Amino acid sequence: MIRLIQNEWMKLFWRISTWVMAAILLVGVVGVLIYAATNQPSADELPSEAQWKAQLEQQIVEDRQALEDSGAAEGFYEQRIAENEYRIQNDLPPQSATGESVWSFMSTNTALLDLLSIFVIIVAATIISSEFKSGTIKLLLVRPPSRIKILMSKYVTVILYAVGMLALLFGASFVLGALFFGFGEPSTELIYTDGEVEQRPQVLALAIDYLTGSVNFVMLATLAFAISAIFRSEAMAIAISVLLYVVGAGVTSTLAIAYNWPKYLLFANTNLNQYFTSSGPPVESMTLGFSVTVLIVYWLIFMGFAVWMFKKREISVTG
Repeated sequence: MIRLIQNEWMKLFWRISTWVMAAILLVGVVGVLIYAATNQPSADELPSEAQWKAQLEQQIVEDRQALEDSGAAEGFYEQRIAENEYRIQNDLPPQSATGESVWSFMSTNTALLDLLSIFVIIVAATIISSEFKSGTIKLLLVRPPSRIKILMSKYVTVILYAVGMLALLFGASFVLGALFFGFGEPSTELIYTDGEVEQRPQVLALAIDYLTGSVNFVMLATLAFAISAIFRSEAMAIAISVLLYVVGAGVTSTLAIAYNWPKYLLFANTNLNQYFTSSGPPVESMTLGFSVTVLIVYWLIFMGFAVWMFKKREISVTG
């Protein structure tokens, strides 16, 4: 099995696209760095404690007025009012008053997790279908290892690729952020849940963002991998997986406004970070344990179909 994984890993890194995707990810990090450095205020321009508190108090007044006038977006205004009051009472300056640091830079770069997700989908969708397209699948299957071992070696390679790219994003963000902005003092993130405000160290929030992001990669990779095994078409596997990823969460959230059953859909559960932020799940009855259970069921279904189709299908070269 290890030899098979090593072989798949070597084939993956012989692809030019693998290096191109890594380069694009690094360019994204550098782009965020340039933007952050360009808009970084000097130490003299940072507001003092009295100034940032006055700014928050003014924001509270405006939010209360907006809440009374329109009555719309009550949750948004109530959350911001509560968080700003909490910062004033507990002497917790906002990010705009502390300046950029490696921690805030890494937090900003979590937006690149969406780009990374697309890359993982592409690799998972092509690692099987490319073998059928080129005809090398026949050469692979005449060897002693069983089809299940061959299939699982490809899947493990995809997961290793996802972890590697996640480590690249984390490492590049940390190194560049430390070099250009220094370590500084990690700010405190506020979580608004059920009318109560809780604080969380920024370092812990970062760890949660990256860990929950890895769970999302696993599910997206498994979905694309299963579609690739079923249809043997790179284009179809990539198109279906990316389309579901792009519109899945939005459609699920829209349906969840009126119905309870969308909580059983895949994209209502892939973002485990929703249980650690103020946003919360799309359906109130959902819990972290529920989402983990749903994801396990979906994983078993996807891998079950992938194994079944890969074992059952007659091997022929497609054009």
